[in-house]
Amino acid sequence: MASPSSPQSSPPALPADTTEIPGSRFSLPPYSPAQLQAYFERISLPAKHLASPIFKCSSLARSYAHGMPILAALVCHHQAEVPFETLNAHCYPSPRYKTDLLQIYQSIVTDGRGRGGPCTVQNSLLGNVLRSLGFEVIETAARVNTACQAIASTPGYKGPSYNCWDHKVLMVVLSGQRYLVDVGMGARGPEGSLWIPVYAFGEMEFLPEDFDALAYYCFTNPRSWMVHNLVAIRFILDSATEELIGDVSLSGTKLKRTIRGKVDHEEHCHTYRERVEVLRKHFGIELTQDEDKFLGQFVAKTMAPKL
Repeated sequence: MASPSSPQSSPPALPADTTEIPGSRFSLPPYSPAQLQAYFERISLPAKHLASPIFKCSSLARSYAHGMPILAALVCHHQAEVPFETLNAHCYPSPRYKTDLLQIYQSIVTDGRGRGGPCTVQNSLLGNVLRSLGFEVIETAARVNTACQAIASTPGYKGPSYNCWDHKVLMVVLSGQRYLVDVGMGARGPEGSLWIPVYAFGEMEFLPEDFDALAYYCFTNPRSWMVHNLVAIRFILDSATEELIGDVSLSGTKLKRTIRGKVDHEEHCHTYRERVEVLRKHFGIELTQDEDKFLGQFVAKTMAPKL
C-alpha cells in the first residue's frame, strides 16, 4: 500500500464530452448499415421512409423537420411488429435480464423467432438504432403509475401511486427539444393525448449497468409482477394510414383483441399448449425446445387456468 507521501496513480481521464464509464456497453459501436437494414425488415418499415434525408446526412436526424417523421415511423412499425413480452423471466433456468445490445439485437432481429421483450430490451434496441442513425438519445428510468396497470381494475384498489424505478424510457432531442419515446410499455404506454399520467421520470442519464440492476429486480424480485405473469402484447397497425388502431394481448390465460378502444374478441386458453399456440399465431413467437420446457414448468407451478 502506498504511503501518504508516495505518488498516486491517477484514474484514466474521461473525455470532456462524455459521462460514460470506461468499458461500458455504451461504448459498443453503432449498428452497421447491414444491421440497420435487417432491423428495418424486421419491423416491416415501408421503403418510402428510407428516402429520408437522414440516411444521406445523419446530422439531419437531430432536426425536428427531418428527424421526427422517421422517428414516428420507426416507433409505429416497431410496436406493430415486435411484441412486448415477459418470456425472458420464464423460459430459462434463470431469468435473462442483461441488457447486452448485441444479444438483444440477435434475439429480436436475426434469430427469426418473433421474439420481443420488456422495456429494458425493446428501448435498448431502439435506442441504439436511433443513435446509429445520428439521433441524440438519452436513456433514463421511470416510475410507472399504478392507475395505468391491471391492478387498477382489481377490487380494493386504493388509487394512483408510483412504483420504484422499474421502467426504461428514451428521450430523443430534436432541434433542442426533448421528446419522450417508449416502445416498451405495452398497450398501457403513451399513445396520442395523455389523460392519465403514465409515469414520472427525471432527466438524469442512466447507463446500461444501471438498467441491468433495474431489470434484475423486474425479473427476480417476488414483488415484481413480471415474476408471476406471462404477458404478451402487440399493437395492430392500419397499414394504409400507418396508425396504431388497437392491440392484441395475452395475460395469463386470457387472449383479448381491442380495436379503437373496444374489445372485439376475447377467449381463454384452457391448456398450456393453447397458450403456446396463441404465442405463435397472434404474436409470431416460436419457442425453442428448451424454452418450451421451462415455460411449461413455470405455467404448471404458477399459472393454472382460472376461468
